Formats: sequence, C-alpha cells, structure tokens
Amino acid sequence: GINRPTIKDRIWILVDAIPRFDETGEIINVITTLNNITELKEAKLVILESRERIRVISDNLPSVAIYQFEKKGVEDYHGRYIYFSSGIEGITGLSVQELLDNPGLFEEHIHPDDQLENQRKTDEVNASLTVFDIEYRFRQKNCYWRWCRRRSRPSKMPDGRVLWNGVIIDVTDQKMVELQLIDALKEKDLLIKEIHHRVKNNLQLISSIIYIKMASMDPSESRDFLDNMRQRIRSVALIHERLL
Repeated sequence: GINRPTIKDRIWILVDAIPRFDETGEIINVITTLNNITELKEAKLVILESRERIRVISDNLPSVAIYQFEKKGVEDYHGRYIYFSSGIEGITGLSVQELLDNPGLFEEHIHPDDQLENQRKTDEVNASLTVFDIEYRFRQKNCYWRWCRRRSRPSKMPDGRVLWNGVIIDVTDQKMVELQLIDALKEKDLLIKEIHHRVKNNLQLISSIIYIKMASMDPSESRDFLDNMRQRIRSVALIHERLL
C-alpha cells in the first residue's frame, strides 16, 4: 500500500531538477521530480548501526581481529584488504592503515616455512570457495613471533567480486601449551623406554643367575622349584615386552 506521511513526519526527499533553455540560453522552466527516499535512508542507517555494533564488539575482543579481503574475481590472485578491526594492531604490531595501504604486507610477515602451505591453501580455497582454515607463525613489527589461526570463507558477489570475510586469532598461548604437552609426552615416552630396557635387563639377569645356580645342583625339589620360577620370569619378560 501507499504510506502517506503526516504533517508531523520528517521524511527524506531526493530532488532532481532539469532546466529547459530557449534559443538564447535563457531558462524557460525547470522540470523537477521529488522522490521520497526515507525508507532507503533508514535502511542505510540500520546498516551503519549494525556495522558500528560489529566494530565495537570486534575491537573489544582480546587477541582477535576481523578482516575483509576483496578480489576482483576468482582469477585475481592478488586482491586487497578493505577492512581490519583494530584488534589486528595488537596481533601484528602493524597499524590498520599500514595493512590497508600495502596489500602484501601481511603475507610478508608470515614465517618463511609457513608461506608455501598458506599459498597452497589460498589457491585451493580460491578455486573451490570452501572454508579457509590455517595456523602459522607471524612476525610482529617488533620482530617477535606469534602463532595465528586464520579462518575465512570466500563468497562470490553478483558483480563477480570475491569477498573473504574472516577472523584472525592470536593462539600463541594455546600453541605454547600444546608444544609443552608434546615435549612432555616425548619425555614420558623416553622414560618408559628406559624403564622397559632396565626391567628387561634385570629379568634376564635374574633368569641367568637362576640358570647358573641350577647347573650346579643335583636333581631335587629345589631345582624343580627354581626351574619353575625361571620359566615364570621369562613369561613376565615376554608379557612386559609385548605391552611396550
């Protein structure tokens, strides 16, 4: 239906005026059109308010940055960053403006050993438009290294552009804990192997001592007892070896 504004309503009007001239160049009249663009303005305001809420929330997330990367199309292998939340400055030590002005700056700071895998996954996701998820080491502006997790999913726009809307998270603390656990497991594995080696040697030594003792004994109940014990020790040694 038609929404007719009342006198008290405030509306946005788009005025389009086209002057008409006579042969001498004088204006004869002006054709004017008035368009009520209130709904369009209100929609834009809602979008701006939504973006501002997202910005405020993202800027207050510790060790998290939201970004948007734009490519002209699937065949565009360069592209440019068009948005970073301020959290990127805490993660990288680089200002938002530095990163926006130099599209390749972010990738230049990725650890050389991680760049090949990052490029491989980027090319793969660029072709398939699937989820991009990777962890790599990042050199901050102060030359300290941090672990970052980056997750994004590119979307193809109606005009052919490809937008990567994603998040970058500083996972250095979690990564350090993970690496410490791996080191602890390695130490535990080495300790278990050492215990296994010593137990095996001790069991073999006991078995050998019993065998030497039996060789010097006459057949008797004691010798049978020792032989039975020796067989049991050998069984324990075999079980121990299979378990480890």
